[in-house]
Amino acid sequence: MAKKDTVAIYMRLSQEDGGQEAESNSIANQRKLLCAYAAKHFPGCPLLEFKDDGYSGANMDRPGISELLHWVRDGQVGCILVKDFSRFSRDYIEIGSYLEQIFPFAGVRFIAVEDGYDSAYGSGNAAGLGISFQNLMNDLYCKDISIKVKSSLAAKKERGIYANGNCAFGYRKDPKDRHTLLVDEEEAAIVKRIFGMAKRGKPSLEIARQLNAEGIKTPMERRVRRGTSSIMPKNGSFAWSASTICRMLGNASYVGDFVYGKYETPEISGKAKLKPKSEWKVYKNHHQPIIDRDTFARVQKGRRKKSPGKNKRHPLVGKMECGRCHKSLQMEHTKNPYFYCGNRYAEHKGRCAIKVNAQFMEQYLLFKLQEETERLAMRQESWIGSVSEATQEEVARLVEKIVVYGETEIEVAWRFSNRQPGSLPAY
Repeated sequence: MAKKDTVAIYMRLSQEDGGQEAESNSIANQRKLLCAYAAKHFPGCPLLEFKDDGYSGANMDRPGISELLHWVRDGQVGCILVKDFSRFSRDYIEIGSYLEQIFPFAGVRFIAVEDGYDSAYGSGNAAGLGISFQNLMNDLYCKDISIKVKSSLAAKKERGIYANGNCAFGYRKDPKDRHTLLVDEEEAAIVKRIFGMAKRGKPSLEIARQLNAEGIKTPMERRVRRGTSSIMPKNGSFAWSASTICRMLGNASYVGDFVYGKYETPEISGKAKLKPKSEWKVYKNHHQPIIDRDTFARVQKGRRKKSPGKNKRHPLVGKMECGRCHKSLQMEHTKNPYFYCGNRYAEHKGRCAIKVNAQFMEQYLLFKLQEETERLAMRQESWIGSVSEATQEEVARLVEKIVVYGETEIEVAWRFSNRQPGSLPAY
C-alpha cells in the first residue's frame, strides 16, 4: 500500500444471523479468518479491529462502522478487510456508493475475503456484474428477513407473548423463559417509592433530585452493571432526570398491562415513529403488577397533560448539548423561545445550561456559516489562481518550443492527432 499501511478488519453479527451459518458468522470466527488473511498478505502492517455485535446490516448507523469510517476520514486506514460484503452492509445502494466513490476517493483498498473481491485488482467500477448481483441479493434478503421478523413479533404479541428486547425498570426476564416477566424486588421498591412521592404531589424534578442526592442507581446504570447494556452517558456519570421519572409514571407495565404497537416503521431500516395513543394495543393483566390501578390512575390525573404540539420542530433540536452533562438540550416554545438542559435542576451541582436564547443561537450559527463560506471561497479563488498561473506557464513553454522548432499551430495539432495511441509527443 502506497500511502498508509494500517489494515482495519471489520466484523458484524446481527441477531438474525442464525441457523447453520451462526457459527461461521460469529465474531470469533470472523476475527480468526481476517487475522489469518492479514498475517499472510500484509505481514508487519499495523492491525485495527472494529466490530458490531448484534446490529443489523440494513443501515450504517452502527458504532463500530462509525468509528471505522472516522479513521478513514482522518486518512489513518489504508485497507479494510471483511469476511464478505454482507458483513459490511446489506444495502445495495449504500455498499455500491462506498465501493465506487467513497473508498476510491479516500485511497482505501477494500477486500471481501470469501467473496474474492479486492478493489486493488478491480477495473474501477464496483466489482462487475457478479458482485453487483450478489449485493442486490443481500439487500433483498435483508428486506425479506425484516418483514418476516416484524410479522413474527406481531403475531407473538397478539397472543400475549412478551417479545420486547428490554423490560421496564422493576422487572427482569425469567432465565428459564425470556417471554415471562418477573418482579425484581429491589427495583420494585424504588418504583413504589417513586409512585408514592408522585401520588403525594411531588413533581418529577424533585423526585429526580432526591434520588440523585441519595445516590440511588439509575435504570441504565443497573443494566450496564448487569451486562445487559453497554450504553454509557456522554459525561461518564449516571443521573436521574425528570424525563426518566415522567416515563416511569406513565408506563402501564407497572399495573400488569402489556402495551404494544406503539411505534411504526414506514420503511426498512427507517426511523420508528410514535403512533397516536388511541392506536396502541393493550393486553390487560399480562404479568404481576407492581403498582395498583387506583394509585396509577391518581398519578395520571395529577400529571401535567401536554397540549397537542402546533410548533414545528426547530432545526437545532437534537444538535445542541449541555457543556457540563452533555445531555441534548430541550426547547421551550415561548414568546422568546430558548434552549435548556433537562438536568439543570435534577442535580444539586447546578452548572447545566439554564437558558440559551434560540434567536441568538440562530444568528451565531449563520455568522459561523458565513465565515466558513468566505473561507472556502477564498481557498477556491487561491486554487483557481494557482491553476491559472500553472496553465499560463505551460502555454508559454509550448509557445517557446513552437518558435524554436519553427512549427505552426496547425503542424503541432496535426502531429498530436496523428501520433500512435499510447505514445507521447516528442519535441
